[in-house]
Amino acid sequence: LETALELNVRLVPGGIGSGYVHNTLKVGDAVTFSGPYSGYARCDDANPLLCVAGGSGMAPVLSILRHLDERKSPRKIVYFFGAKTSVDLCYMDELQALEKSLPDFAFVPVVEQPTEAERARYETGLVTEAIARRVADASVCSAYLCGGPGMLNACCDVLSKTGLRSENVFFDKFG
Repeated sequence: LETALELNVRLVPGGIGSGYVHNTLKVGDAVTFSGPYSGYARCDDANPLLCVAGGSGMAPVLSILRHLDERKSPRKIVYFFGAKTSVDLCYMDELQALEKSLPDFAFVPVVEQPTEAERARYETGLVTEAIARRVADASVCSAYLCGGPGMLNACCDVLSKTGLRSENVFFDKFG
């Protein structure tokens, strides 16, 4: 039984829920949760797994990766995480540890606005551009996408060109 709950809440200007979490809640406050209410799917099939997230979409994908690591999953996994700048990259140490722990896992951080020094370290541009450069055939993959509607729609367009079947695409749209 888990004894802690980890939250990733981005402060949205004027956001009621995120404002409450950032400005009112204090460590030790009691909170009641309900849900989940989305239809986000479990990842127990054997297909190669393609994960794509941006911003707070990191949280559900990281949960999937932790689950697969606990089960010592042998499946091929590629995770593209899109960020505006390298400052927006999070959980880097844990993701690098997962690359060592999971036998066929690759983490691909994508920085939209890299510094000159970061160009050799990260994929650059939009996350969809990185996918187009690195994924040639996704016809046998399952894909889990988490982020804003614009990013998800663009990812679906790019991935459909790689042969990814729509019934193998699962997503959480934020915003």
